[in-house]
Amino acid sequence: MNFIAWLIGHAPAVDNPPPLPAANILPLPEEPDWADDPDEFLADIDGGMPDWEDDLDAYLSELHGGQSAADRARPRRKPHVQAADRIDLEPIYTMIDYVDSTGQRSRRRITLLSLKRGPNAPLLTAICHERRATRTFRCDRIGGFIDGDSVVEDAKAFFRETMLVDLDTLAPDEALATARLVRDQLRPGLSVLVALARSDDEFHAEELDRILQYTERELPHIEGGDAVGLDELDAMIPLVENMRPTREALPGYLARIEEFSAPRRANFSRSVFEVVVADRRFAMEEEDFLRDLPPWMASELR
Repeated sequence: MNFIAWLIGHAPAVDNPPPLPAANILPLPEEPDWADDPDEFLADIDGGMPDWEDDLDAYLSELHGGQSAADRARPRRKPHVQAADRIDLEPIYTMIDYVDSTGQRSRRRITLLSLKRGPNAPLLTAICHERRATRTFRCDRIGGFIDGDSVVEDAKAFFRETMLVDLDTLAPDEALATARLVRDQLRPGLSVLVALARSDDEFHAEELDRILQYTERELPHIEGGDAVGLDELDAMIPLVENMRPTREALPGYLARIEEFSAPRRANFSRSVFEVVVADRRFAMEEEDFLRDLPPWMASELR
C-alpha cells in the first residue's frame, strides 16, 4: 500500500463528522428547497449552499490543498502574503453559533477551509459536520466561535488572534503579515503530519511534540521564519491540536511538499518517521507503510 493511499484511507472525509463535543448542538433549520425557488436559494449563500454550487473552481482548489488548477499548472513562485480576495486557512476544527437569513439559530461543528470577500460581508467556507458537506457562512452572522471548554470568542477576535486575519480588511495587517506568511508556508507539512498522527483516531502528546519539532526545524528554511520566537511557537500548540485535515485535501498538500527545497523535504521526511514511531506502538501496517514511501521521501530517510 503506497504512502498516499495509506494516508488518505486513514484521514476523515468531508462527510465523516468528529465526535460530538460537550456543548449542546442546536437543531439545524431545514435547508431551502432550491428546486422550488432556485433564485431565492442562489441568493442565500450564507449557510445553506454547498460551496461548489457557488464557485466550482474554489471547491476544486480546496480538494488540492488550496491550489486552483491554474496555480497547480504554473511554475512555483516565491511565497507571499495572499491577496485579500481569498485567504486559505488552516483546517481548524471548532464550533460556531450561527444565525441564518431567516433568523434561525444553530450551532455548527465546522472545519475551516478559506475566507473570501462577499457582497455584504466576508464569507467563511468550511466543512459543516452537521450537514456533512462544504458550506459558506457570512461572518457577520457568526455569533461566536466556541472552543472545547465551551468558551465563546467573538468572530473578529477569533480571526485576528487565532487565524491572523483582520476581518475588516480581509487581510493580515502589517503586524500580522509575517506571522500569516509563515503559517501559509507551514500549512502543507503540518496538515499531512497531523493527518498521519490522527490516523489511529488518537493524537498523542508525543506525536504533537514531534510535529512542533518539525515546525521549529522548518523556520530557518522559510521566508519570515527568523522572526518567529518562543511565544509564536507556543501559540502554534492549540492551532495544531485543533487541525483536522480531510482526505480530499491531502493529495494537494503532498504535491506541494514534493516541490519543497531539499532541506525542507529532508525535514518533512524525518518528521514522518518520527510521528509514526512517536507513540512507541509500531504496528505491522505502519511498517508496511514505511517500506512503501514515495521515492523522493524514501531517499531522504536513507
